Amino acid sequence: MSEQLYSINATNFLLSSLLNNTDLLYNSAYPLSKDDFKPNLAHRIIYISITQLADKGCLSVGSKELVTYLEGGYEEQLNALKEDISDGNVIGYIDTLKELDNDKSYEYWYNEVRKRSLLRKYRDKGFDITDFWDEDKSEEKNITKLNSVSIKDIVQHFDTFQTAIRQDFVVEENVRRIQAGENYEEIKEAFKNTPYFGACMKSPYQTTLFRGWVKGQLLVNSGASGTGKSIGAVGELCNVCATQLWDEIGKCYRPNPNRQGSGLYINTEMDLELELTPCFLAYISNVPRHKIMDGRYDSKKEEARVDEAIKILRDSQIFLVDDPNFTLRSIEDNIKYYKEQYNIQHMVFDYIQDNGCVGREMHKTHDVIARDTIILNIASNLKVWARQYNVGIYSMTQLNGNEKTVEIIDEACLAGGRAIKNKLDAGCISLYPRKKEQKFTEGLLQHWLSENNRGNFKEDFKPNIVLHNYKVRFSKYGIGIKIYQYLDKSTGRCIDLYCTDMYDNPINIDKTVIEG
Repeated sequence: MSEQLYSINATNFLLSSLLNNTDLLYNSAYPLSKDDFKPNLAHRIIYISITQLADKGCLSVGSKELVTYLEGGYEEQLNALKEDISDGNVIGYIDTLKELDNDKSYEYWYNEVRKRSLLRKYRDKGFDITDFWDEDKSEEKNITKLNSVSIKDIVQHFDTFQTAIRQDFVVEENVRRIQAGENYEEIKEAFKNTPYFGACMKSPYQTTLFRGWVKGQLLVNSGASGTGKSIGAVGELCNVCATQLWDEIGKCYRPNPNRQGSGLYINTEMDLELELTPCFLAYISNVPRHKIMDGRYDSKKEEARVDEAIKILRDSQIFLVDDPNFTLRSIEDNIKYYKEQYNIQHMVFDYIQDNGCVGREMHKTHDVIARDTIILNIASNLKVWARQYNVGIYSMTQLNGNEKTVEIIDEACLAGGRAIKNKLDAGCISLYPRKKEQKFTEGLLQHWLSENNRGNFKEDFKPNIVLHNYKVRFSKYGIGIKIYQYLDKSTGRCIDLYCTDMYDNPINIDKTVIEG
């Protein structure tokens, strides 16, 4: 019986394009394998021959080149090809194939061939593929169904199926059971020498409130577009991963005493090399990223700082992943891979959002999926993975607009709803200072300027970000503390200025720092 999940017609057109333009074989957007042609011996031999001739420098392959190649040591394949072609005329068959070519239709025929190849692989591994191809139905109905989905749709369908099974059955691997207080004297005494604390954050005040960036915990910073969430997150990762940082006072690079080890940044929006990497270099060197991206520096010394920052960044083992079409499966796969291969200690996921792909992934286990449910589910999983892989995870969300009208900024302003707060170990909202806050804290600013008069700040120096810390699980200062700071959006570095409670009353907060 012939293979239903193989289209002779589609494969003929695909091979025609390859015969006429072998450069298509090297296009990473259209990967092919000899297994894609496995059901048809003639097609398989022709494809392998094209790839071999392309590797030898042939930009196109004609019937004479292909036959000559097979005659030069592959007589068995040539004979098999003759036997598989109805009239045994290999040259005529190849010439006919070449005439089919239409460059504009290559992507279409490629997808036709690859979707069938993918389904054959799943079927041969024992998966039920009837959602996409039911051999009890007519070929016309199957083709209509197959045309309605993409390769990614098929892969995500089976990934979701496996994820659902794993969630149903692998529930005990992270469960621990102890009797409360048993053998706890040793831990209690250990706290005297090593208090429960994570890595220091960019903000000494926030380090105190959050007890640092603790491995196994999820920290989320929310804010409107333009408030510096991404550049700030880059700074947080550099602060715990970079081997050295530029010291603006000493005018030199110094070892980073806060370095914890390697890190991971999962990106969903920026180009890794052209847009994201300059952010890391800007934080490490304290050279504004616009200078790096413009390629124009104030001096050769300043450019030399950036050159050194490149070496430092490379040595720091900070890994960047671009995953705009992320799913829950792809996020966990990246965390697991970089934890196992490079023992990452901290990571940033930029950022928690409904990208459409997670919704499709969840559709198999949820009849109705609201946007808030998707965002909540991502946050919930990030928290699980933080504990499972013992990695400190930092992420971001957007706001829902309530911040424009409410007096107290808290979880009611979060895109995704209040329930996200329950999934976090620490959470804050970044906003521009409001007029009321500027007025009430003017005296605090003047006091700070007088106490820090080192010639580094101008008289009109003002905070440009207020961090509203609505979730601080282990803090003695309570929730709602506001941190007023200056965030340099060109480098990601920040300066803590002063703090108030949620009602704008001044409050003294200890600063937690590591002295280098």
